[in-house]
Amino acid sequence: MTITKVPLQSSPTTTFKAANVTKDSKLSLSLSNHFNSLLTATAPPAFAATVQTVPVVENYQTVVEECKARVAAIAAVCRKQNIRFRDRFFDLKFDEYDCLNSLSKPDESLWDIFDSMPRNASGSCERIPKLFDKPTFFKDGGMLPGDIEQGYEGDCWFLAALSILASDPELLLRIMVARDEQVGVYGFVFYRDGQWITSIVDDQLATLAHDYRLMEGTKIDKEDYDKFMFRGSKFLKFAKCHDANETWVPLIEKAYAKAHGDYESISGGHGGEAVEDLTGGLCTTFPIEDILDTDKFWNEELLQMQSGKVFFLSLYYDTQGLVSGHEYSVLRAVEAKGRRFLLIRNPWGNSEWTGPWSDGSSEWTGEWMTLLSHRFGNDGQFWMEYCDVLNLWDRVKRAQIFDNNWFLSKSNVELQASFPATYSKTVFDLTITSPGPVTIALSQIDTRYFNRLEGEYEYALTFQVTQLAKDGTETPYTVSSTAETLTRTRFIEIPHLEPGLYRVYPRVTTNPSQKTSSVDEIIKFNGTLGRQPKIERQLRSLTMAKQVSLLRTQKLRADIIAEKKKVEEAEKKKKKEEKEKKKKDEEEKKKKEEEEAAKKKESGDVETKKETEVTVVVEEVVVTSDATTETTDVKIATIVEESVEGETKEAVATEPKAADSPVSEESVVDTATATETENAETPAEEAKKADPELLRSLSKLKLQPVRK
Repeated sequence: MTITKVPLQSSPTTTFKAANVTKDSKLSLSLSNHFNSLLTATAPPAFAATVQTVPVVENYQTVVEECKARVAAIAAVCRKQNIRFRDRFFDLKFDEYDCLNSLSKPDESLWDIFDSMPRNASGSCERIPKLFDKPTFFKDGGMLPGDIEQGYEGDCWFLAALSILASDPELLLRIMVARDEQVGVYGFVFYRDGQWITSIVDDQLATLAHDYRLMEGTKIDKEDYDKFMFRGSKFLKFAKCHDANETWVPLIEKAYAKAHGDYESISGGHGGEAVEDLTGGLCTTFPIEDILDTDKFWNEELLQMQSGKVFFLSLYYDTQGLVSGHEYSVLRAVEAKGRRFLLIRNPWGNSEWTGPWSDGSSEWTGEWMTLLSHRFGNDGQFWMEYCDVLNLWDRVKRAQIFDNNWFLSKSNVELQASFPATYSKTVFDLTITSPGPVTIALSQIDTRYFNRLEGEYEYALTFQVTQLAKDGTETPYTVSSTAETLTRTRFIEIPHLEPGLYRVYPRVTTNPSQKTSSVDEIIKFNGTLGRQPKIERQLRSLTMAKQVSLLRTQKLRADIIAEKKKVEEAEKKKKKEEKEKKKKDEEEKKKKEEEEAAKKKESGDVETKKETEVTVVVEEVVVTSDATTETTDVKIATIVEESVEGETKEAVATEPKAADSPVSEESVVDTATATETENAETPAEEAKKADPELLRSLSKLKLQPVRK
């Protein structure tokens, strides 16, 4: 986990997810904490953690297998006990109010709100076998966009997404993973906050009619009443299938409501977010008037709907049968005879466009009916020319669905919002090793899963992408949109991103929520109403979101610490190796110098022995004696060093030395006699007798006799 606190400490914090999706290309994401200014030469990060790239459907199969196992286990227990499955966590019959409504605000009159909301209109709850003559999840013909009809719930955005996905039934079958219709248990999976989750429901559905026992004074018997009021899809309170016996639409809507806590929590939204929840894709929105090249948008966007792109339309004002504030799905794009058409659908299943090319208009001919495979009928589907779409609609939402060819690299981080908003010091580095399409997204936790407990602030996201040069300088590359209608996710599609290093700077803006009550007030108020189980479920959902984020960010922090430790150890090892190498080099150098000195000394000694002769000159020994004191004086001549070149240098000189002890007259006479005898002894022999130590020294020298 990386927790980066920007200066304003009083600002709230929220958790965000950064995701990078690539197709057939290699990518790695690292989260870094930089202390530098944007668009300048960048210093190395204070810390960083690398995130591995995985298939975009990483945990899908695991969750599907888990869902199948849970459904099978429930069915086995029910058969063993000979009972139908009743979901005690979402029981429409015995816990109707909590299943239909979110936590209430203290300033609301509970029962007035209950009575005024269409979802709380009079009605009971019945099981599928009682409601349908020949119930079937879906018919052999599969699922079609025309199967879906909206009920007394403001979830047109969700049903619009279902309509689009029904054009490719394989996409819907991916989330309808398990069921046992006899026992009445159904398992679905949805995408929430970066991972797949399960939602298992029973077969109880809300109806418009009361139980017969509450109809006092009626003259119709119970059998006829039930046959008339509880037969077929048309008597369901919420979404339904157009076919009287199909059940897949109300059941998937119920599972989606349960995942969010109640039906109220899925009232009002954006179709793109529903596509994200149903497929794991990404969605963005923008004004139609902002399209730069409408021909390019037609050719590269709308005509690519069969390859993972999904579109929705909405407008600000009612126009020619089109309803404002409503989500319409775009089903097809067709170009025929030089004209461009879009097939659009209202999830209500009725209320169509009344302008050109509407059902029954003068533009239709038999040829055009064949070319566009159209038939008249109040089914909510209608054709419009592309030019009319550009002129009449206000906003377009575009969703991208990812198949198994895409790879995902994601990371979670908790940021603290600042005021005024600035780009965060926590950044995401992307390393692209091969060219290809890339989608970069920044999203926040979906507060719809814990409605009324999301806190007193609302957050909006933007981010900037820069490209890093080898010298560390940064160049702006692109910026995310700032659309106000979709705050949960921001993303950028890059059709072709070249290899290199890129950096993503997130920015979080915050505004006080329009909700007037704090979380504590809502919990306290609903507690007084006896809604403790509902409070616990909502808090559990909130806690789960926080814990999932916390676990992810803790793992990230652990990765950062581990990587930091790894770098530090590597640096220590490097320094140690350098120190040892330096010491070794010094020792080798010293050894080499000693060897060279020894060689020089050895060669110098040899040369001296070869080139130098030493001559010792011994002067005549003089012995004197007087009457009173007897002394002996011995004088040794200078020792002379004589080089080959003829230069002479005085090496040693000793002065006459007096004997310490007296010498007898006899010895003097003998000495004098020896001196006077010609050639009796050499001067060297005289010197040997005079000084024994000198004998040893002179034995090594070349002696040259000198006569005075």
